[in-house]
Amino acid sequence: MIEAGSKVNWTAFETELVDRIFFYYGPKILGGLEALPLAGGIGRRRRADAIRIHGVTLHPIPPDEFAVEGYVDVHGDR
Repeated sequence: MIEAGSKVNWTAFETELVDRIFFYYGPKILGGLEALPLAGGIGRRRRADAIRIHGVTLHPIPPDEFAVEGYVDVHGDR
């Protein structure tokens, strides 16, 4: 389990350490040009190069929250 900042998250994705994601969402939005992304670092610029998630499941958390779970396609073949 990793709950880290954007640079550590990106390193975990890029080194194929991550095999499953579980994102919790609440009914609040933070943002702005200075907001940290989920995965910082060099990133990927083209949609074709994006890290793909499959087997996505939505988990409702009453009254107005939810979580998203899915598996990371570490080899890019799905």
